[in-house]
Amino acid sequence: MGTVLGMGTAQSFTMGMAGQMTPEQKLEAAARKHLDDTGRANCKITRGYLLHKPVYEFWFECPEPTPAQKA
Repeated sequence: MGTVLGMGTAQSFTMGMAGQMTPEQKLEAAARKHLDDTGRANCKITRGYLLHKPVYEFWFECPEPTPAQKA
């Protein structure tokens, strides 16, 4: 389990949909992109909340690596 902190720079990660998304949705999209870009595309964001404006914290879980992935 881990956390990803998102800040107000999420607009560049939302692919033009920023006007239709809530701040939490924008930052979750940025957190998702960060996980994808850092080799953790198989991880799932399990929750997120406003830590203090404008910072959100997102929790994620990743499946255990297979023995082949550990090597």
